[in-house]
Amino acid sequence: MAHTYKNEFFALDSTSITTIFTAPSNTAVIVKSVQIASTHNSNVLVSLSVTSGGSTFTVYNHTVSTGTTVNGVENSMVLEAGDVLKITAATADVISGVISYLAITWLV
Repeated sequence: MAHTYKNEFFALDSTSITTIFTAPSNTAVIVKSVQIASTHNSNVLVSLSVTSGGSTFTVYNHTVSTGTTVNGVENSMVLEAGDVLKITAATADVISGVISYLAITWLV
């Protein structure tokens, strides 16, 4: 089993739901944080969701204040192989961030 710490960066350019991370096959992922930054001059509603096994679950739905950064994962979150992390923002071109995680890959 290999354990690898990684970061994935994202920047939203629309208000559509956007995939920001997909857990690779043969890998379990422990998400440590999803830092979400707003550069807008007013508050922006942001939602994070996870799609797993064909079902989608909202895991974060809050307003990000002007010029602030928040963590969309207050505690660690486990993603299984194939799980998809998605984000939506009410305003385009003002939200960016980074996902910090541990990937645990098993050999097959």
